[in-house]
Amino acid sequence: MVLPKFLLKAAFWLCFLTLITISFPRTWSLYSLGIWMFLGFIYWITSYRENIRELLSLKILILPLIIFFIVQLINIIIRKENIRCIESQLMFFLVPLLGFPLFRDRLFYKKNIFLFRAFIWGIFSVLVILVLLALICLNNRYNSEHNFFENLKINSKCFFSIDFSRFEHPSYLGVKIIWSIIIINLLLRQSLNKLIYGLIMSFFSIIIFLLASKAGIIMLTILFLWLLFSYINDKIKIVFYRYLIFLFIAIVLFISAFRIAREISRINIFINQLKSGFSQSEVNWKNLDQRTREWYCAIQLIKEKPIFGHGIEKVEDRMVEEYLKNRWEEEARFRYNAHNQFLETQMTYGIPGTLSLLWMLFTPLFFRKRLMYPKLATAFVFMMTFFLIFESMFVRQWGIMFFTLFYCILVIPSDVEDNLPVNHTALKNY
Repeated sequence: MVLPKFLLKAAFWLCFLTLITISFPRTWSLYSLGIWMFLGFIYWITSYRENIRELLSLKILILPLIIFFIVQLINIIIRKENIRCIESQLMFFLVPLLGFPLFRDRLFYKKNIFLFRAFIWGIFSVLVILVLLALICLNNRYNSEHNFFENLKINSKCFFSIDFSRFEHPSYLGVKIIWSIIIINLLLRQSLNKLIYGLIMSFFSIIIFLLASKAGIIMLTILFLWLLFSYINDKIKIVFYRYLIFLFIAIVLFISAFRIAREISRINIFINQLKSGFSQSEVNWKNLDQRTREWYCAIQLIKEKPIFGHGIEKVEDRMVEEYLKNRWEEEARFRYNAHNQFLETQMTYGIPGTLSLLWMLFTPLFFRKRLMYPKLATAFVFMMTFFLIFESMFVRQWGIMFFTLFYCILVIPSDVEDNLPVNHTALKNY
């Protein structure tokens, strides 16, 4: 027995709504996600034997998420810490488990490409709203004694970083924009008009710079280099000219990205700090930047308890103590985490946490040939790995929800040909 058709359709549109609203205020997407998981629970009850058999057959793809949560849960139980400390991490367990029968249902097979489109429509809508809010901010601070460009320069703060990204942290929004660009280029480009494609790419690229996310700008540059190389590789057959042109354009692209980034106050301060640090006769590597200070303190904590970590209740206080020990008062005042998920996991849960994190992260890469969208899954793994070096994305619900939903969508295998529509059958080997 399966869910009635109207409930399956409702589950699909709830997932669709969750992905559209995932970058709006967080509670918006949580409501639809909660109802969606409840329908998944009902699906388990009505068809538990079939779902268990199906889950066991795909355990190698689904279990890594669940194991990552179980490792954290065991760590907390052993230390007798408050179970509510991993409330956000519960998504690592609930989304793959309760969502599994829905993702494997024929309806999701037939229409999963619409889920990617929903996400992009949602990101685009959010960015348009953020631009409008920035313009309203500019209008409220407008001084008639100055012309428009002078007002724009004076109130440029409205358009950058945290003041611009009002719904979530700029780094998290940057990850989602980069993922949108990847989806467009690997999955949807052929269906887009060239003018629309160019406008969307330009708009998303401009927003990445407005967010002032250093990791986002670097990743965007890498993406453009990849697109550039793919284009040149198709158009120019002579290898020497192909690499010569690519090298020339790559240099121009790097210089352009650097010069534009230098105009952003937050990034300019970062660059000046690095220049000042490297100009010293003896470089103080641990004190080059906020990130190096955070990483240094995290490494010290890892050295103290390398096997099982400090536990989620104590790790934040220990980080503050380490900041104060090194006289880094700003980091201590704001209680910054490691801003590196690999270090964060190791210092909190030890070796079991790190191993389960790596297993979860790289599973789509190891089994990409079994997946419906192997190139997209590969790009997702590399993108997440890059951003996890600079952000502890799995300590916040924003990052966990984004990762678990797309992980589950991407690990849908392409082994049931009858369940795939014609256009998706062509895409599964893309």
